[in-house]
Amino acid sequence: EYKKEKRVIIILEGAHLQLIETKRYIYELANSMKHKHLLRDRKKDEEIRNYRPDILHQCLIHLLESALNKYGLLQVYIKTHDNQLFFVSSNLKIPKTYDQFESLMVTFLRKYKIKANEKNLCLLKFLKNDYNAILPINGKKIGLSVKGRKVHLPDYVQNFQNENTPVTFFIGAVAYSNPIMKLENLDDNISISEFSLSAATCCSTICSEFENLWGVF
Repeated sequence: EYKKEKRVIIILEGAHLQLIETKRYIYELANSMKHKHLLRDRKKDEEIRNYRPDILHQCLIHLLESALNKYGLLQVYIKTHDNQLFFVSSNLKIPKTYDQFESLMVTFLRKYKIKANEKNLCLLKFLKNDYNAILPINGKKIGLSVKGRKVHLPDYVQNFQNENTPVTFFIGAVAYSNPIMKLENLDDNISISEFSLSAATCCSTICSEFENLWGVF
C-alpha cells in the first residue's frame, strides 16, 4: 500500500559497503582512509577512494532524523556499488558516532538483517535487487547530479504539491564517482546547485523542501 501513498522515496545509490577482515575474525567496514593498504591488493586506486561509508552514515542521520521521516512521509533504501539493495526502516535509530554505525553495519552485513529488540520488526534487511518491486509504477523517478539540468528546487517541488503517488530521488552516496549518470529509466536528472554538494546536504535539502511543501511544521 505504501506505493500508493504520498511520500518521498530516497535511494542512496552506489554506496561502497564491504567487510574487511583486519584481524582474525575481526571485521570492519572497508574505508579508503583507513584500509588503503589492504584494498590496494584487490582494487584500483580510483575505486578505492569511493570506499567512504562515513558518507552513508551522514546521509542516514540527515534522513532518519528529519521531520519528513518522523511524520511517515519518507522511505529510504540503499543500493550498493555491487548491486545489493537494502531496506531501511523509518524506525531505525542511526548511531550518532561513526564507530557505533560501523558496528551496526558490520552486524547487518554478516547477518543480513537487523531486528528491533522489542518487536519482530526488521530495521535493516536485504531485498531482491529489483526496483520494480519497491517503486510505484507511475511515480516520478528523479536523479540528482551535478551534471543534471539546473533547477530551482523550491519551484521544482511544486509539481508534487497534490501528488498522491510517491516521488523517488536517487542520490549518489559516494565521494568521487557519479552513479546517477549511469541509471536508466529516470524521468528527470536535475542539479539543485551551481556547486557540488555533499550527499548529506542533498538529502537534507530534499527533506526540507518537501516538509515546507506539505506543511509538516
